[in-house]
Amino acid sequence: MQKTLMALPLIGGLCLGAAIPAGADMPKNVQNAIASAEIARQQANTAKYEWRDTAKLLSQAKAAADKGDESRALALAQHAQLQSEMAIAQAARETTAGPRF
Repeated sequence: MQKTLMALPLIGGLCLGAAIPAGADMPKNVQNAIASAEIARQQANTAKYEWRDTAKLLSQAKAAADKGDESRALALAQHAQLQSEMAIAQAARETTAGPRF
């Protein structure tokens, strides 16, 4: 399970290259934050633990970036990243969950 999750950023990064064009008007730090959050969201989704609002936050981050609101876009992308990381950690913890007698 862990090996699969470690390989996903590379695969996700390759797939995401087409999603965000290289010449987009967004600054690189916003592009990177959104791309990183999207990869983490995909990992959480693969583990079947994606949280409810993560995709919404990413969508809002992309919309804010398109409008030129870089600080809001960055904050939303970072929030989505954090949610995804917590979801991945939750998935890992749940593998050992069970009754303790």
